[in-house]
Amino acid sequence: MKHLKYLLYILFVFISSLGIISCCCSKKASSAANTAKKQDIPDYEKNGYARATVIKYEVDGCGYLLQLGSGKKLEVLNLPEELKQEKKEVWIKYELDRNAASICMAGDIIKLTDYKVIK
Repeated sequence: MKHLKYLLYILFVFISSLGIISCCCSKKASSAANTAKKQDIPDYEKNGYARATVIKYEVDGCGYLLQLGSGKKLEVLNLPEELKQEKKEVWIKYELDRNAASICMAGDIIKLTDYKVIK
C-alpha cells in the first residue's frame, strides 16, 4: 500500500513537471514568434516619424488638419489627396514653415516630408 502511494506521488510530480515545462516552452516559442513579427514592422517613431490622425476642422478657412497624439493640431501646406479622409491614421515626418501665414490659425503650419498610411 505504501509503495502504491509512493508511485502515485512520483507519477503526480512527473506529470506536473511536464505540464510546467510545456507551458514555459510554449511561452518562449510564442515570444520568439512575436519578436520576429515586430522586427518585420519598421519602428517609425525611432525613425523620426510622429503618429497623427487626419481631422476635418469645421472652422472657416480650415480644411483637413493633422492631430498628433498630444492633441496638437498641424496645418499641412502640401496634404496629399490620399490623406484627405477624416480619421485616417498616418505616420508623418514634417518641417515647420515659419514663413507661411494662415487664416485658420489652428496649429503650426507644416510641410510634409514623408508619410506612411497606417492600415
